[in-house]
Amino acid sequence: MWSYIFKRILVAIPTLLIISFMIFSLLYITPGDPVLLMLGSGDTQSVSQEQYDAVRAELGLDKPFFERYMDFITGAVTGDLGTSYITGEDVFDTVMMRMPATLILTVASVLVGLLVAVPLGILAAVKHNSIWDSIATFLATIGVSLPKFWFGLVLIIYLSLRLKIFPSQGIAYIDRDGLGAFLSHLFLPAVSLGLGLAATQTRMIRSSMLEVLNQDYIRFAKSKGFKDKIVIIRHAFKNAMIPVVTVLGSEIGALLGGAVVTETIFSWPGVGRLAMNSIARRDYPMIQGNTLILCAIFLLINLFVDIIYAWLNPRIRLN
Repeated sequence: MWSYIFKRILVAIPTLLIISFMIFSLLYITPGDPVLLMLGSGDTQSVSQEQYDAVRAELGLDKPFFERYMDFITGAVTGDLGTSYITGEDVFDTVMMRMPATLILTVASVLVGLLVAVPLGILAAVKHNSIWDSIATFLATIGVSLPKFWFGLVLIIYLSLRLKIFPSQGIAYIDRDGLGAFLSHLFLPAVSLGLGLAATQTRMIRSSMLEVLNQDYIRFAKSKGFKDKIVIIRHAFKNAMIPVVTVLGSEIGALLGGAVVTETIFSWPGVGRLAMNSIARRDYPMIQGNTLILCAIFLLINLFVDIIYAWLNPRIRLN
């Protein structure tokens, strides 16, 4: 097990290097000049050439491409991801300060998604070709087809603006605002992301459960007189979750980095909203550091998912 983890970490190093080079290259060719944004000007005609060159040299943008990239990598290895062009804050510290909000939203979204998907997927499989199966499949298809941020807009319109049940913006903290305020602010963005996850997981659980329920050991367990609930929960569901975990791991990684629009809609102060603001302001160090940290977390999640395989199915051996 430990040798496998060590090998995966070694593989992650060149992966992160490739990702960092791609990020750096894309930002290099992206239109827009952070120097002009910092100087509050839309073109070079509004500022003096000396002032423009001085700021550009201060930011290190006058250096060749590969020299700038090597400076970035050298700093990243030592934990220094640079300083924000706009705020002057340390990139790593800023991202880590925003990360708890995104992690809270991600965990809540996963819980919402599984609370909906697990019973719905099991019901659709157990009641195969019934009205319940048709309803679950229809809802899952609609959920997969619609973008996640659409759910957020609908929830804001009906549950916040019209019914005024939940707040539509911002975050609350348990120690400062209380548990009730914290949950009320978390509900809409978590449900918005969770419904999209639930749609994908419902289809996966249904398909996996149908395959497992047709196995010989399930029929043997039923022939021995075990109740259907015991057979489904103890035998079928655990084995059916093996392929589901694969998709769930990818979904969690996507939620971490893909909640950009959702966090922006709900003014949720996470790394997604930070990335959106950084892109709008051409804050290259913040974009690079934010993306690199999210990619590293995504690789760790995939490693954790592989380890869960061994627990769900002892026949799987990691070596």
